[in-house]
Amino acid sequence: MRKILSAFLLMVLTGCVTIDPKGIKSDANWTIHGKISVRAEGHSGVYKIKWTQKDLLSEIVLFSSLGIKLIQLEIFGDEVEVKSGYFDEEYKRNKQIEEDISSNFQILRKFIPYLINGQKTENNHLPLIFQEGSWSIKIADHEGEGLETIDLEHPRFSIRMKILNTDN
Repeated sequence: MRKILSAFLLMVLTGCVTIDPKGIKSDANWTIHGKISVRAEGHSGVYKIKWTQKDLLSEIVLFSSLGIKLIQLEIFGDEVEVKSGYFDEEYKRNKQIEEDISSNFQILRKFIPYLINGQKTENNHLPLIFQEGSWSIKIADHEGEGLETIDLEHPRFSIRMKILNTDN
């Protein structure tokens, strides 16, 4: 399960590297509550996610279906810290997650407020389906009425994030 969660975090947070974020602000305040389904070789599972943005600080927490906290990330600018969860004893893995997210997370984080609020920017129209490396990303925002699902496909993984509730 730890490998699946690591792969999930890296996949979700590195998937949108080619999008140009010019003119997009990331200082909105919002919270997403949702579910994530993960399918991989020999494993499938459904997890809960809470993603909170307050000014420039992001906090992402994944929970088991029973509400047990599995991992918590805090992201401020380019700095990422794995705060808690099953990864606490695995310092090297924490550092790898932190480095990967630090170098790839900015763009997705800058688009999320616009997706949540159903906003578009004049010069940056988010593609609903695009390819990044081995990943295929599909974002469903239902005609700008708010983010609903993000599907990520990789030859070894399949992940769907369904937004259940947003506070903004």
